[in-house]
Order: sequence, then structure tokens, then C-alpha cells
Amino acid sequence: TLDRTKTLASKGLEHQSNLDTAEEESRVTHYEVQAMRAALETLEVQRSYCDIFSPIDGVVSQVAAQEGETVVSGLQVSNLITVLDSTRLEMWIYVDETDVGRTREGQIVEFHVDAHPGKVFEGKVERVYPEPEIRDSIVYYKALVAVTFDPSAPLRPEMTTQCRIVVEQAEGVLTVPNAALKWVDGRQVVFVQEASGAIREVDPELGLEGLDRSEVLSGLTEGDNVAVQLVLPGATKEG
Repeated sequence: TLDRTKTLASKGLEHQSNLDTAEEESRVTHYEVQAMRAALETLEVQRSYCDIFSPIDGVVSQVAAQEGETVVSGLQVSNLITVLDSTRLEMWIYVDETDVGRTREGQIVEFHVDAHPGKVFEGKVERVYPEPEIRDSIVYYKALVAVTFDPSAPLRPEMTTQCRIVVEQAEGVLTVPNAALKWVDGRQVVFVQEASGAIREVDPELGLEGLDRSEVLSGLTEGDNVAVQLVLPGATKEG
């Protein structure tokens, strides 16, 4: 309409007042279009709130909202679904107060679960929290462990684990089974069988002590036959 009115006015076939009116109507229409576009953008943003995207890859393990339900979200986040990623599992462990002093971030954690007998899994301590937790009158401190994913033996949430934290390591050292260490008169000794069959008592100097074996600094040599069970005279050896 504005273009046609301009053409007619240039030829003297339309009054200037009509041209002014057409120009004003064009400006008003332009602003109305801008307002409608802004309203459309607002509606597009509101519509995008209906699209829920998972922040991680994984498997839906639980659906908390069903189709047709009204979901009200305020200051508290609404839980719609639960997504699990088995490659990013974390583990809570409880460290006794007597051991928490030696627990540090970055230490290796070895653990096993009943679902995979004989399989040793690994993780790494990411954080040790200062807040204590008392269970059966024993003080524990909670530690967060990042679990290393093992595709050959997948783990599942809420599994119970038996853990041990590796606080120190020694490689290429001589070790002796802890079962071979015996207490005699307040001394920790090892009974070694000589080539002749004779038994001699040795006071070894021990280094790093492990759960199953301990480091030997002196007193024993590689290849020594040590006794892990003693049979006293007149006693019957138990199988």
C-alpha cells in the first residue's frame, strides 16, 4: 500500500495526507512485526523447556515422571529420570580413624565384590571428607574413590565391596609369608629348614609389612625354605 501510494503521489494522483497516513501505518506495522517476532522467540524458548536432554551417555535406570503428569519445578530440581553410566562409577568407602592418617588423595584402592569372585578391581582415592561418621561406636571417615572401568567384569550400583588402600609399595624386594612369622619369647622369628633337614631359628629384620607378605631386609636369603606351620612334639598336625 505504501509503495502504491508513493507512486500515485509522485504523479499528482494522490494527496500528500494519504501518503503521510500510509507511511505512518507502515511504521506501525513494522513495530508490530518486531513485537510479534519477539513474542515468537519467547514462545520458542518456553517450548525448548519441554525438551529434556541427558547430560551424560548412559542407560535409563528409573523413570520418576509418567506421561500426562504435571511437573512443578521451583528452587528444587525435579527428578524426571535417572541415567546410569557404568563407565563412571564412584565408590564410597569408610576409613577407620586409626587408618585415616595414612590415607591420601591419589592412593590406589584394591577391592572385590561377591558378584565376581577372585577378581580384584582398582580405584583411586579422590577425596577424604573431614566429617566423621559413627557406626557401632566406631569413628569412620568417608572417602570418595573413582572406580576404574573394567569391561570384562562390569560393576553395578549399590554393590557391596571389600576394600584395602595401598598406602606404600615396594618392588623387587625379598618377602616372606606372614604365616611364617612366629612369636617366640616376645621375638618375631622364622624357622628355616637347612639342606640337611635341620631347622634353625632366624630373627629377620623386616621392612614394609603387608597383609599377606612382609619385606625382609636381612636374616633370610632368596630360596630359603621357611615353615608356615609348626607341629609341636606329641601334637597331631591338622589338615
